[in-house]
Amino acid sequence: MLAIKEFENSKEPFPPARNTFLLHKDKEYPAKHIRGLAYKIANKKEISKEDYGGGEETVRFFDQRGFNTRYRGELIISVLNRRSRFSYDEPNQIKINKKNP
Repeated sequence: MLAIKEFENSKEPFPPARNTFLLHKDKEYPAKHIRGLAYKIANKKEISKEDYGGGEETVRFFDQRGFNTRYRGELIISVLNRRSRFSYDEPNQIKINKKNP
């Protein structure tokens, strides 16, 4: 939550997200960038974006902490360490594919 707050208050430019977004309070955030901010807050030092992966690795990072993400057009909902993937065929239609890791 602190990383999201820092992101919202920052005026610094950041690389746009391509495939992975953190979902929080009806907003989408660049997941890898937020993950880097969370590291900075927790460890009192920055980490290079080359030192950790985005994509599925970042989805797992947020999933383990109870956050929902969108990865390559699919919503990934974290519910007690179970994942549900939602994909869109049309804007009003959602397909649900449940996976248990």
